[in-house]
Amino acid sequence: MMGEEELLQAIRDDFLVIRAEKMTDEMKKQVTMLEMKRLNEMIPLVNEGLEKAMQEDEAIMIMLDMKEKMKQNIDLNVKLVMMSDSGKLVGEEIYDEEELEELREDPSVYFLSDNFVSYTSRSVAGEKQFFVVTEGTPDFITTDDISRYVDTIKVSAPSTEADHYLKHCFGYEPDSPIVTCIIGYTIQGDTDE
Repeated sequence: MMGEEELLQAIRDDFLVIRAEKMTDEMKKQVTMLEMKRLNEMIPLVNEGLEKAMQEDEAIMIMLDMKEKMKQNIDLNVKLVMMSDSGKLVGEEIYDEEELEELREDPSVYFLSDNFVSYTSRSVAGEKQFFVVTEGTPDFITTDDISRYVDTIKVSAPSTEADHYLKHCFGYEPDSPIVTCIIGYTIQGDTDE
């Protein structure tokens, strides 16, 4: 298929990429099943980015060097947010240190982790809440314009269990300082110009 090999090579050429492999149908099935289990948690997790990536014809699993990514101060651009049933943003990941410092002073903000804040003033009693992992953009993976090799491309980050599964598939420890992401893509026809 034209474009596919160029896409894979462009991803592998990026200095942050440790590994990039086309996903098998079994891998896609397992990742999808692990993500679906997250819908049954006390606060469900909806991985919108992964849903969109898995709707494409093909998928590539990519492992990025997290330490180098943080050192380069490259925005992860895949976000975790908490939404209410009414569509209100009630929590989000924040990595800007100045903003975090200001929020630590706000009594209506509760920190669920070092970088995830919940806005208690926006919550409505009895209203359900859920986590959402947003879709990313190709610059999450590489500075090369990889979208030129395909007709459509969707970038996602798997949640913890799927991340661990993919790391296991390729012989990495679950706690390795590696960011795992998945791109789904579709090539309609010949991409030669």
